[in-house]
This record gives sequence, C-alpha cells and structure tokens, in this order.
Amino acid sequence: MVFHNGDDVILPQQGDLRLSGSPGSQAAGGGARTHDSMVHTDLRTGSLSSIPLTLRAVDALFAFDVTLSVKYSNNSVPGLQGPTAFMECSWFYSGMEYPVSVTFSSPSGQAIYTYSIGNPFLNCVTPEDGWIDNRMTASPVNASISSITLTLSNLQCADEGRYKCEVTNGVDGRIQPPVVKQQLVTLAVPPSPPEVVFISSDPSEGILEHDQIQVSCRASTGSRGKGRLHWRRYRADGPVDLQATDPRITVSKSDNNCVETIESTLTYVVNRTDQELFIVCFVTNEDFAPSAPPVCEDRLLCDKTQRLRVHYPVSDSSMVLIHEPKDVYEGGSITLSCRADGFPKPDIIWSKDNETLQGVSDDFGGSQLVLSNLAGYRDSGLYKCTATNTVREVVYSASKEVNLIVSSPPAPITAPSTMQLPSRNPAAKRFGKMAYIGFALASLLSLAMAEHPTTCPPGYKQYDDHCFVLLSEALTFFEATVACDIIDGKLVEMVSPEEQARVERYLSTVKAAVSTNIWIGATDLQEEGFWRCLTSD
Repeated sequence: MVFHNGDDVILPQQGDLRLSGSPGSQAAGGGARTHDSMVHTDLRTGSLSSIPLTLRAVDALFAFDVTLSVKYSNNSVPGLQGPTAFMECSWFYSGMEYPVSVTFSSPSGQAIYTYSIGNPFLNCVTPEDGWIDNRMTASPVNASISSITLTLSNLQCADEGRYKCEVTNGVDGRIQPPVVKQQLVTLAVPPSPPEVVFISSDPSEGILEHDQIQVSCRASTGSRGKGRLHWRRYRADGPVDLQATDPRITVSKSDNNCVETIESTLTYVVNRTDQELFIVCFVTNEDFAPSAPPVCEDRLLCDKTQRLRVHYPVSDSSMVLIHEPKDVYEGGSITLSCRADGFPKPDIIWSKDNETLQGVSDDFGGSQLVLSNLAGYRDSGLYKCTATNTVREVVYSASKEVNLIVSSPPAPITAPSTMQLPSRNPAAKRFGKMAYIGFALASLLSLAMAEHPTTCPPGYKQYDDHCFVLLSEALTFFEATVACDIIDGKLVEMVSPEEQARVERYLSTVKAAVSTNIWIGATDLQEEGFWRCLTSD
C-alpha cells in the first residue's frame, strides 16, 4: 500500500498494516494530525519504511442523524378516526456519509416498504408485506432527497401503535449500524349514542310497588379506556347521580381494536315515591364529552326510559279524615275532608248510616263533605269515607269513620271581671285582603279587635286606629269567634307585618298572654298546615 504526503488514511481495526511513529502538531480547524515520521511495517516481510503523511480521524468525518415526525390532517393530537397521518423520516449527514437504505415498519414490527439507495443514489423501492395498497402512499424518491414521507389515509383503530423509520448509511464503502427512530400514532374515537332498554318488564302497563326492574344501557364509548356510562335518576325530589360503585350496577366491556363497547345494567326496586320516575344513561369520554350535562335534551350522548307509573293499592294507613271545627253546634256548619293515597287515583264515596252522601272534590285530590245549618236530630251520626282503586284487575278498598255529635249552642259568654261588655257597635267593620299571618294557634285565650273606631269601647286598648282586648276565658275556636262577635269585634286577622307589630305591642302589655296560646282569626280547615283568614280573602 502506497501513501502520499497529505493523503487521508482510514485506519483499519485489524489487518496486515501497522503504522507507528511520533505524532506531530494538531492541524488547524479539524481533526487532522501531521506526523513527521510514520513507519510502515509489512507484517508479512518484516520490511520497514518511513514516510511523512497526514491522518484524519474517522469520527471527525462521521456526522449522521435521523428524525421521525407524525402529523394529522385534522391538526389534532391524537388524530381522529378517519383522517390522514403523515409520517416524515428525515436524515442529516455530512462529509463521506451517504444513505444506503430506508425502511418503514408497522407497530407489529412488520416492514411496510424499503427504499434501497445505491452509490451514487441508484434508487429502488420495494413494497413489503405491511404495505396497504388502497391507503398508503410515499413521497417521490430521487438522488437529492433527505427525507421520505409515508402517508396513511382513512386512519383505523388497527393503525394505532409505534411506527419505526430505520436508516442505514455507509462510509467509504462500509455499511454502518442503522439509526432507528419511532413515533406513536394514536387515535381519538368519538363515542356513539347509547341505547336504553328494559330487560325484565314492560313499563307501558305500569310497575307494581316493590317490583324489581332491570334497565340496560349499551354504547360504544370511543377509544379504549377513555369512555364511561353514567346513570342518573329523576323523580319528584330531584335528580340523583348513581355512583359507579353502587351495588345495583353491573358493567361489562368489550373492544374491537381501539373502540370500546360498554354495557351497564341497573337493578332497581320501585316504591310509591318513584311515581313518574325516569332514568337516564349518559356517555362521557375524556376527549369529546368529559362530563354529563344537567339534562338529556338532544339524546346525542344520552338515552332515557319512559316515565314510570307505579301502581299501588289504597289502604287504611294511607287515608286521612279531618273535620273543622272539632265541636259542632246546632245552626252551625262543619266540613269533613277525606284524602286517600293510591294509584290509580282512588274514588272516594261518603256515607252516613249506610246512606250515600254527595261530596265534592278538593284541590288536593281528596273529597269534602260540607254540612250547614246543623240539626242534632238530623246530622248527628257515624260518617264514613270509603276509597277504592283497582290495581292489576284487583279491587282494593279502605275507609275512615268519624262519629259526629251536634250539640246545643254554648251559654252566652261573659266578659272578664276587669271589663264591661259593650253593646253591639254598628260601626264595627270587616277589613281587607289577607297578606300575612304569623301565629301558630291553639285554644285557651281569644284576642278580639275592633277596627277604625272613633274611641275604643270600655276594656279595649287602642293602637293606631285599632282596638284590642284579650278575653280571659278558656274557649274553643268556635266559642272564641262567637264571643268576639258579641262585643262588636272579631278574632284578630293579621294581614300585614304592621298589623302583627300592633298585636305584639299589645300582647307585651298583657300579663295573661305570657306562656299562653291565643286564638286569632285564621284556620287551616281547607288545607292542613295552610292558614287562611276567616273574613279576609
């Protein structure tokens, strides 16, 4: 082998050439070293020769790198199912390096196709077993390229995974180890609307109380591990989300490549509080719908059951019979109110001593029986309220009774010793619309009021243009109304905050009012717990 001064020499790792000598100085701007004396030893003959030459280190000439990038046609990461992925493999080299081959591989490790590049750049493209004819294309290949783009259209779940680009290069006729880069192709698959069905019963015919129902919800929830199904119950007391850990919920999952399908089954025992109940199944997905909306409106990612009608029979325990006033007298009146709980809605019939009476429906789904101008010989007796309904062709019945005794009117009521009863005052007036009531009532004392007087009658105390007196006898509500009327007044009806303030000021001056329940002019006869004035609208 002959070397000339200034030649670039590649030192072999083994062979029949041995170079020795004293190195000289580092050349400026590179990896070359000038050796003043370099001895060439021929290992076969043992002959020696000394020549001056310049050596350049191989690693100073070798600079080769590869990159692989992935972009999607919809400009999102991860890409949507259906668009196109562009995988660009680029290489960078200088000096004596040149690419020999470029190979793309699929996530399974199967070669897609290989670019074989000769020297100087004689190109040959070889499709491999992983090549997809109708969805894969590659950028043109020529002698000046430094990158190749693999295009994969109409992305499918099966396309997910890590793709590799492997570039092999050569230096001075020798093949170097390949440089491998890889990139992950991921897809975001949108979920599909769910379908909710009843498994165990047909709700169109109604559900019996204490029946067990099963509701199934099935949907494609999108990419594997990204979606969930949520149950929400709606009824009169408001919506309630059922937690995934609820023991009444069972879940099964299946997947096809990257698409996951979930089926959730809810087992539920209904009762009468579930009347008009409906159940909604929502699909959520981390990439498209992270949370369930407040209501299911468009049914794009939700589905719901029809409203449930819970059938249950009427029973004695579900009935209420009330009457006001509690004590009745000849010439007075009384209202009997009967309510019964059941579905379908019960029919209510009134009777007295086995004689049917005509009642009227009230505003609360019950029935009222109003008796006026009472007479003891005629109206005293056993009154009965009977409710019936039919559930699944079986007739159910329940009843409540009250024994009504019509008494003679009470004796005239005298005023307290501290006051004289005035004669009937023709100037006493009724007053306007009811706006405010502020007392809970019970029977003991009665608070009377005369309105807009010129002067207050004896025994009354005036506040603004109202007069008040507290009757000290223990009276029933009916007796209190009569007693107030006798002294040209009426039971106080607090129709405004100002009226209540006047009453409270007066009561604060009356020692007998301390720790005493007082009648005022209001009653909850028409609706239990809802108070209305006696004379005001």
